[in-house]
Amino acid sequence: MRRFGDSNETAFVAGASIPLPFYDRNQGGIARAQAEVTRAEAEADRGRSVLVATLVAAEQRLALAWRSADTLRRTALPSAEQAARFATLGYGEGRFSFLEVLDAQRALSDTRAQLVEAIQAFHALRAQVQRLRGDLPAVSPQPVNAPNGSAR
Repeated sequence: MRRFGDSNETAFVAGASIPLPFYDRNQGGIARAQAEVTRAEAEADRGRSVLVATLVAAEQRLALAWRSADTLRRTALPSAEQAARFATLGYGEGRFSFLEVLDAQRALSDTRAQLVEAIQAFHALRAQVQRLRGDLPAVSPQPVNAPNGSAR
């Protein structure tokens, strides 16, 4: 209801609105895009979870490889070296047979080989952990050229 001031007349005013889809014509496309963003975020979260689990497992294997190499270096190798020395000295004094000397030297060689393998495993695992953290690029499958131009 409305009053006009000069003539003191009253009139009724009514209004209606009809929504016209001028600005939101692509609601289906927008919904699909939002669903795709949600799916991509979930996939990224799964990828991060897999990466974290892989990194944790690799770090545990790295720590185990370090302990193994350290134990071999500090304990097993000195013991094997001492046993080989004693066997060699004992053979010179006639207390041990040549077969016992060979066994002690074989045990020393085996211990050294185990140490080399443990150190190699440690370094391979360290490189894997660095790659997982993003500290080191992935190894290229192409051969590395020697300074003279030939592949190694």
